[in-house]
Amino acid sequence: MISPAAFSDAFVGRQEELELLADAFRSACDGRSRFVRIEGEAGIGKSRLVREFSGRLGDSAVIAAGGCVEQIRRPYLPIEQVLERLGRRPRLPAPYDGRTHAEERAAYFQGVAEALERESARKPLAIVIEDVQWADDATIDLLRYLTTAIEEARVLVIITVRTATMLSNPALAALRLSLLRVRGPSIVLRGLRRFDIRNLIGNVVRDHETEIPLQTIAKIESLCDGNPLFAEELTRIAIDSGEIVLGTSSPLSAHAMLSERLATFSEDERSVLVRAAIVGQHFDSGFVAEIAGTTTDRVLATMQRALDHELVITDRVHPHRFAFRHSLIRQVLADRLVLGLAAPLHLRIARGIENGQHASKRAAELAFHYSEARVADKARYYNELAAQAAWDVYAYRDAIHFYSAALQWDYPPGLARAAIYERLGTLLYIEGVGEEPARWFERARAEYEQIEDEIGYCQALLMIADQRWVDARTSEGAQAASEAAVRLERLGETRPWLSATLSVARYAVTLGDPQRAAALLDDIGRRHAHFDAPLNVAFYEVRAETRAALGQAAGALADGAHAVRLARETGSSELVAQVENNVALVAADLGELDLAGEHHRSALAEAHRTGLLWRVAYCALNYAQTLAWSGELTRARAMVLEALDCGVTTATFKTKAAAVGVPIALALNDRALLLACADDRALEYARQSGEIQRVAAGGAAFAELLRAQGDAARARTTLSETVASVETSHRAWNLWSYVALCGRPADLERARDVLARSTGRPRMMRAHRLLLAGHYAAAERVFARLGFRWHAALSAELAGDRERARQSYEAMGAVRDAARLAEPHVDGKPGSGLTARQTQIAELVAQGEINRTIAARLHISEHTVEHHLTGIFARLGVKSRAQLIARWIGSRS
Repeated sequence: MISPAAFSDAFVGRQEELELLADAFRSACDGRSRFVRIEGEAGIGKSRLVREFSGRLGDSAVIAAGGCVEQIRRPYLPIEQVLERLGRRPRLPAPYDGRTHAEERAAYFQGVAEALERESARKPLAIVIEDVQWADDATIDLLRYLTTAIEEARVLVIITVRTATMLSNPALAALRLSLLRVRGPSIVLRGLRRFDIRNLIGNVVRDHETEIPLQTIAKIESLCDGNPLFAEELTRIAIDSGEIVLGTSSPLSAHAMLSERLATFSEDERSVLVRAAIVGQHFDSGFVAEIAGTTTDRVLATMQRALDHELVITDRVHPHRFAFRHSLIRQVLADRLVLGLAAPLHLRIARGIENGQHASKRAAELAFHYSEARVADKARYYNELAAQAAWDVYAYRDAIHFYSAALQWDYPPGLARAAIYERLGTLLYIEGVGEEPARWFERARAEYEQIEDEIGYCQALLMIADQRWVDARTSEGAQAASEAAVRLERLGETRPWLSATLSVARYAVTLGDPQRAAALLDDIGRRHAHFDAPLNVAFYEVRAETRAALGQAAGALADGAHAVRLARETGSSELVAQVENNVALVAADLGELDLAGEHHRSALAEAHRTGLLWRVAYCALNYAQTLAWSGELTRARAMVLEALDCGVTTATFKTKAAAVGVPIALALNDRALLLACADDRALEYARQSGEIQRVAAGGAAFAELLRAQGDAARARTTLSETVASVETSHRAWNLWSYVALCGRPADLERARDVLARSTGRPRMMRAHRLLLAGHYAAAERVFARLGFRWHAALSAELAGDRERARQSYEAMGAVRDAARLAEPHVDGKPGSGLTARQTQIAELVAQGEINRTIAARLHISEHTVEHHLTGIFARLGVKSRAQLIARWIGSRS
């Protein structure tokens, strides 16, 4: 943080920005927390604006500030600084109280929020977090959490960040989105007006009790381009040298200005300043003397000159500690270090820190300096130490950074390296990062194989199996789990074998083979005495899904309820979230939507307690599907948005987001949601997974999307390919509904055949068999009893009761379908049952017109003509233009 003593009391411009901050503070005082983002380039005046505003608050608020440090990724550093200034620290949970690590992080986050709420109850808080462009990922996660956790606290949070990094850094982009969600105001600082720059120059000149020529002032105004830091630096150059010698042929740079400012410093003095800059933004004069190989008196003398030239400021508490006046000044000085001198200097800094007090708490700094010094064993050691420290405070992405850095230093092969590979894979799995975890789990497996550690090898295989599901390679995951089970049985490792075999059973039912899953569960069940608590929970959870797939509805629901009770007895939010989510899917699959909703809500609440964003994302998407079936499209949309906000990038998430989000977005005519969900690769991922439910749901969603976009040919092809690839009716409900609406006769016949051969979910099977058989009124009654409002409306539409269907769509918020059914019909003509537009098009086709001519005559696109023809063919039960013409002309005679 920049000390107020370093600045003049004068302040110019930014009145609108100050008023916006004042408004935000007033709202916070009313119990509505506010988060304000101040963006701008380096030197534009972000810190100065914050300092001015803080000064104007006076005694009306408690002000606490923290800042992020360039290069050093110390988790939660600015938050710790804020809490220290408030005299508060969140109470961390006891390390062995039964919580998982993710739950400890959630408890820590909650502790921070509660600490801020308690303090704000006494007096409003104004919290400043500076230089967020350098924030560690854990700090960003905590800030995102606080945006909703302290909604009713009297807290104003101001963050400052350099504009260029806000969108280029994914974590910062996610923070920005979270701030937008809570409608946090943003201030983007532009260059000061020429009038304000002139006032600023005048203030600096008066502070130095001198004058400079008007032509020099004009040159400063021109060169600084509205940047107040540049204006101040140029003014000081003019005061020191009497003129501005910087040319205007190239853009002004901080390096050029600082070179001018250092012209009067000796080589030794510049050397001291450069070494201080390498130490960091804040530095101790004695430490700089030690690493620079000089005396403290020489360093203090240099600092006095730097103070006179306003390059550094003093620490108000520790007289021998200093800070650079601006991070840009430190950065430019550090860049002046000769490359060949960097490694020895970093080595001296590292040894100085290592020999000082609290070295173990400065692992991140030591990791950085030993890495820069290229000391491999020390770089490995401190990167690992920093990684463990980050893990201990739930800073998972920072731990990933440090572990990855440790492995760059020729890490020796063996058990320790295999453990790091596992840890990296686990951390990436927790973060929901694409296919990266599988690469590290595979490395761990190869390492265990090399050192002939069979148990470790099997453990890595099971991790690979889990990750393959996440990567939408479920069939490959099943193979890995099967290999682990075979090896563990051969080794005589009973409990690990039980866990692996249960995993195989889970894959079997997921891939549509419940009979195999049931056989495996019977085998496992005979060894129930060897179950531990998590295995017992998983057994009943998998058996619930298996029984549902076999049509044993009562047994499935009983097993699901038992699994939930057992999970809650463990006290693990992570396990409860997993089980509640999967039991919700079973209930919805059995047509028990109310029960499913209860489990979904519990799953989502527990997922939030775990702090695992990928778990939140999956639970939210599954809840969104159930809400959509219930006709609660607005709430379903909110769930999809919550899932998207989690920033998960796995293939499984993309397939689920498309399958659930695309139909909801189309129904609501929500273009933004559609763009967020319709990933081009999602259908490919669904097909490669080998899972019937993914293939069916993804194929239906993209066929509907293509049809809405006017590409009827591709829509028909996608739908037909999807129907042809589905062998059983395992959770294929969305597909059958869409086939009933617009499938070709061959698709309908194939769908009816698959349903006839499938078992399980008796009520849902009956409803969809009625729908595909054309018994629409009966299907509507069954769907209505089950609470499937969307399906009931579709059945009413197909039954010909368009007005009732339209009213149902409208009540649900399905504006696209309601608008479609609002088009007038033309009765008593050959195309009775078609819309007026469809009748026009059918008539023109009968007259022999091609699509291009029809489009020109009706002033619509060819894609729209093709889209209408798809509907005409489906309504009239024809497969070609020739059949349409024959039927149309025949109906006239």
